[in-house]
This record gives sequence, structure tokens and C-alpha cells, in this order.
Amino acid sequence: MAPARAEIVQARCTLAKYDTNTIESFDCNFRQSGGNVQVWSSRWNFEFSASKQGVEFVRINADPLAFHRLGQYSLWVKQGD
Repeated sequence: MAPARAEIVQARCTLAKYDTNTIESFDCNFRQSGGNVQVWSSRWNFEFSASKQGVEFVRINADPLAFHRLGQYSLWVKQGD
């Protein structure tokens, strides 16, 4: 059996940074494998480890998918339609 590979999906991201009160929307790529998530673009890179969920960040499985690092930022990921 061939090893499983995570599919890379084009998405639209919205980033709200708490320290500057700015909101930015941009095209991004999204990959999820084993509950671990990677999101990247030409400007930003994010990694959310399943083992740190609820400790370092809060994940909300909705549409769009949301990640919140309290006091730092919120990231929403809307996968391609």
C-alpha cells in the first residue's frame, strides 16, 4: 500500500491580528493530515499541531475553519468552492 499523502487545497484566508487591530484577506494553501494543519501563502505560514490544540490554540471546525491563538491572532480558512 502506498503511503497516504495530504492533499493541498487552495483557500482564502482572513487573518485578524490583535496587537495592531488589522484584518487581512489573502489567497493561501491548506493541508491537513492526522489532525495537524498547515496554512501558507506568499506572506504568512502557520502550523497547528493536533497535540497542541486546546493548549496553544483553539480550533473551531466550521465553514470557514477557524484557529485562534488567544491574545495574538485569529485565522479563518475558507477552502475553495
